[in-house]
Amino acid sequence: MIFEWSTKAKHGDAFDAWRNDIMLDSTPWAVGSKPTGPFTASHKFLALNGLPMGEVTISGASGHRTAREIRASTVENYTCVVMVSGSQGVSQEQFNRKVSPGEIYLWDSELPCSFECRAKTSQIQISIPKEQIHRVTGGRHLSPNVISSTSGIGAILAQFMATAMKNVTEFSMDQNDRVSEVAMNLILGGFDRQGRPQGNTPRLVV
Repeated sequence: MIFEWSTKAKHGDAFDAWRNDIMLDSTPWAVGSKPTGPFTASHKFLALNGLPMGEVTISGASGHRTAREIRASTVENYTCVVMVSGSQGVSQEQFNRKVSPGEIYLWDSELPCSFECRAKTSQIQISIPKEQIHRVTGGRHLSPNVISSTSGIGAILAQFMATAMKNVTEFSMDQNDRVSEVAMNLILGGFDRQGRPQGNTPRLVV
């Protein structure tokens, strides 16, 4: 287990507690104003060969990452998010739309970004260091984008992430290494529009 957090375990104002903690994350967010009505949130993250993979549920909130939050970050990641329930508005570079169940999106921790969910949302996500991805792509960056989680490689990626999340504590060290390679290959298959360099075999080393 890497990290587990829930407003149920907090005393005082649940939203303030969540906002304070998310601002101290390795990829901090500036959080918007307090939503109306009761606020609940839960974060459960596990380690997949050192990669944070987790389930996040929020009853409604908004946030953004500007140059200030980016400078305060201690990691540089691509984060792949599978929407399980609810909807979330996401904006990063040319990508600006509402993402709903049946979709997966990718965001870049080094670019300004914002999100907004007006009701309860649930998602599964995994973050991979950009340097690991760039070793495979030859330095080529992945662009923030969205793909379907109901067909094609997106369907395999969504099912893989849900299954890995349920079983990650059962993997041996060698299995963790192999499963994390699968995660990176599926993310590249879904979001690397140009394909990988000829003869470059994906290999994730954390």
